[in-house]
Amino acid sequence: MEKRFLFIHGFLGSPENGERLRKDLNIATENWTAWDLQKDFLQTLASNNANLFDVWTKEAGEKIKSYKDLVGIGYSLGGRLLANLFLGNSDQFKKIFLLSTNPGLQNVEEKDFRFKTDQEWSEKLLKLSATEFLKDWNTQGVFSDDFEDPEWKIENLQVWKKILLGFSVSHQKNLRAEITLQQQLQKIAFLVGEKDQKYLDIYQDWRQQQPALDLRLIKNVGHRLLSRSGAIASEIQDFK
Repeated sequence: MEKRFLFIHGFLGSPENGERLRKDLNIATENWTAWDLQKDFLQTLASNNANLFDVWTKEAGEKIKSYKDLVGIGYSLGGRLLANLFLGNSDQFKKIFLLSTNPGLQNVEEKDFRFKTDQEWSEKLLKLSATEFLKDWNTQGVFSDDFEDPEWKIENLQVWKKILLGFSVSHQKNLRAEITLQQQLQKIAFLVGEKDQKYLDIYQDWRQQQPALDLRLIKNVGHRLLSRSGAIASEIQDFK
């Protein structure tokens, strides 16, 4: 029996962002679950909490409680959410693949700066046109070596604003401190584009402290790993 795969998209993304990867993996649709962060978590989005991670993890945990041997795939924001879900439900996962995923910030100063930056982006999201916002968004250094834009979903902007702020990296647990057990590390693979220098530096520094870290480089791509779905599929094939 094939395992069930769970895909979680990134900011401004959609479940369709994982379709090319699903096809490259040759996974039947009935064995592939792709969550829509705007539509599938109404309880979380109705919350007044500034930090939505715990509320989301509880709601997401209910959705997977009947599954075993899940293979999780999360991109960027989706990877951060998947990591949080894994921490509270690791027994239900066979393996998770975190794509271009920030492992968290390590001090208060970094968190304060990041939240201010996310607030600025949330204001731009509502003030600028979709074209203007995406032009600004793509000027971020982390995207400088990417030439293929993803399929954006620029609608329901108030919801995206809540997602941006509620799941800010400033609210996120630091995975370096949380993922310390060998049995957990064995279930996690971190995929990073070879041209994504920021994330390469982060993970190489982490691996110096934790040599068992499963770090895999995807060639000829920066942060937007989903544009290299074939290369990602080759890393996941063993867990079909």
